[in-house]
Amino acid sequence: CPVEGSAVVTLRGSVSALVQPMMGAWLAEFAKLFPQTTFSLSVATSMGTVAAMDSGAADFAVPSINLLLPQPDMLLFPFAITPMVNAFNLPGVTSAVVLSREVLASIWAGNITHWADPAVQQLNPDVVLPNQRIILVVRQGSTGYTLAQTLIMCSFSAAWNATMSSFSDLPSFHKRNNASTILTYTGDGLKMSAKIKETPYSMGYVPLFDAIDHQVAFNPLVNRHGNPTYPLPGPVLWDLQNAEGLLFPVVDLPGAWTYPMLVMTYVGIRMSSSPNCAVSAALFEFIRWVSCDPLSAELSLSTGYFPLPSSVSNRVMQTLTSGLYCGGAPLRPRDVEVMGGGSVLDNMLMDDLVATYSYDHPGIQMSFDTVSAAAAVNALQSSTLDFA
Repeated sequence: CPVEGSAVVTLRGSVSALVQPMMGAWLAEFAKLFPQTTFSLSVATSMGTVAAMDSGAADFAVPSINLLLPQPDMLLFPFAITPMVNAFNLPGVTSAVVLSREVLASIWAGNITHWADPAVQQLNPDVVLPNQRIILVVRQGSTGYTLAQTLIMCSFSAAWNATMSSFSDLPSFHKRNNASTILTYTGDGLKMSAKIKETPYSMGYVPLFDAIDHQVAFNPLVNRHGNPTYPLPGPVLWDLQNAEGLLFPVVDLPGAWTYPMLVMTYVGIRMSSSPNCAVSAALFEFIRWVSCDPLSAELSLSTGYFPLPSSVSNRVMQTLTSGLYCGGAPLRPRDVEVMGGGSVLDNMLMDDLVATYSYDHPGIQMSFDTVSAAAAVNALQSSTLDFA
């Protein structure tokens, strides 16, 4: 619980449009729990978020993909997983249009230019595909959306990796792909699906939430195991339970039914905000809530993102606890209290557990009182205790 009467702290954040809806949902709920922490949030391109972090204009940065280079005084944490989809508009086609990783890369490389191409038709034998040119909708300027799409294509296709590589800007796309019909989209990244929806025979790369919000169809993708997949969280979280470290790929995960087109979103913070320790403490609390609170995971899912698996969240907390400093000393906030109670027999066990847990989780102050079983139940029902 927040300390009553504590001073208001404002955290300055620079985030990309890719994570803006999720951040909005998170901050609305976080403000209810921690009203002493406010946010000044600016939305920028991924490159802009990095610049804001490097210049000191932001206390934390969340680009679309990890463009934050490791620095001695910076901590990088996985924040959430963004499923990317290729939304499309095919008038008169009501069935799902399945694409493989290789066919998708060939479309974006300009090697497949028509919806009725034999490679697309082979994957959809029961669908009548129009013999119309595929109109590729591409973001204007240098954007994290484009960089994410092209990095994914590098993983999907050896030919793409050899001839196209990764890039973030529209001129590079035109230079590499001269065969396709390319429609330049100049608007808000959060409304790209709306442009696809109004453009017959078009396709564009958008986050899952954008396609859902605008009710635009998107392609199921055949993963590397040959299975058609949809962006569902269960297989993804299962695959990531055994991921090591905090920086790991999420494209083409190994699961037999895992959707392959994913982007891991990272947050970058400075290890020290000295002399203002309140900023470090507020960052600690915010990242802990995002990483560990079930409500933040629920909000991620409800806004079209995937939360982190518990194994990754635990490593985030271990790194955050040991890596955040203020005034040259590790920041060890104790602004959350958890109170329990039980019998004498319980207390013999809980003393050791509480001591160990408090050491491993310095942001949580846990206590356990010896009371009768009946008193413990009554205290729990009246919310005097958090657990019994």
